[in-house]
Amino acid sequence: MQTNNDIPGGNCLQACIASIMELPLESVPNFCWDAGSGNWFRDLCEWAYGMDCGIARTDTSAIDSACLGYCILGVKLTTHENQEVECYHAIVGEAVMEDTGLKFRVVHDPHPEPKEITNLIDIIWIIRNAA
Repeated sequence: MQTNNDIPGGNCLQACIASIMELPLESVPNFCWDAGSGNWFRDLCEWAYGMDCGIARTDTSAIDSACLGYCILGVKLTTHENQEVECYHAIVGEAVMEDTGLKFRVVHDPHPEPKEITNLIDIIWIIRNAA
């Protein structure tokens, strides 16, 4: 569960990664705010490599049925605690194929007050090494 709900400055991505990988929250860096290189995505990829995983990130236009399963959904928030904001939030989702096409459902929103999926920006996939 997310332990820091500050906007900006929360740890929703850290909580999502810990949830998907079934790790304690404190064993996953807060890549967005503790990025050693100054680039949270590069730091995430390097950390995942050390965990024998890969990371794929794409916007919503590049998704097809080959991308089913658990993922991290990056959404853009415009309100938070009744205030206008412009920030990003991470949610654990699942890509599922329905009669009407590919859909994303919320599996776990780490924020104590879950948000509706609107303004989906990108998707992050954690890919475990099969070997």
